[in-house]
Amino acid sequence: MPMSKSIIVSSVISDAAKSGFFETVDGISLYYEDTQAPGEVLFFIYGLGCSISHWKYQMSYFLDKSNKSKGVTQKYRIVWMDFRNHGRSGKCQSSQLSVVQLAEDVKQCCDVLGIHKAIFLGQSMGGSVLLQLAHSYPKLVKKMVLQGSPPIAPSRTICTSPLAPFAWKRMIQLNKLSPMSVRLIHKSLSGISRPLMEAARFSGFNPQLVNSDDVMEYVKLLLASDANVF
Repeated sequence: MPMSKSIIVSSVISDAAKSGFFETVDGISLYYEDTQAPGEVLFFIYGLGCSISHWKYQMSYFLDKSNKSKGVTQKYRIVWMDFRNHGRSGKCQSSQLSVVQLAEDVKQCCDVLGIHKAIFLGQSMGGSVLLQLAHSYPKLVKKMVLQGSPPIAPSRTICTSPLAPFAWKRMIQLNKLSPMSVRLIHKSLSGISRPLMEAARFSGFNPQLVNSDDVMEYVKLLLASDANVF
């Protein structure tokens, strides 16, 4: 889930957007951006090992003033934040990571920005976080959009191959015994990003619709993640 080093992704909303950091109750600095535009709040929540660039097409759509012809007639205030250990946000220990904690971070971001009700869009694990947010703070969530989101812990649904749960379990055990071994395995994958991109294209994306550059961006972010905490 988190990134081992800061992967800076350019803003996809506006140079004029308000951006900054806030500190969580357990002392983690989290990055956010907010267009501060009038209108309903659209809060984007990306997924496991992802970045805000995964929402760039949707954000562009709702920011484009010419979209009246496409049925978008209302102005929206767009907000997003980086998860802990993702993007510009600060790092934390694995014990400080859970879907419940990530939902609390989103709630605190809303508190900092004075948001009392919003439309939330959650992608993959971001949808799991959103479901938790709606459960904990139902008055905050006016509407929700779930994109390919598991209703339970992502680790129980992300592995679709019959052998994947076995490999996942063994990797967790190896991590407990020898964390350096897991890091070395992870690092060795960096040299085969192109094959991994093709594997990702056909196992996790729609190969007829996905852009190759977008898949490669995802693979690079994934390879930059901390395998031990992931």
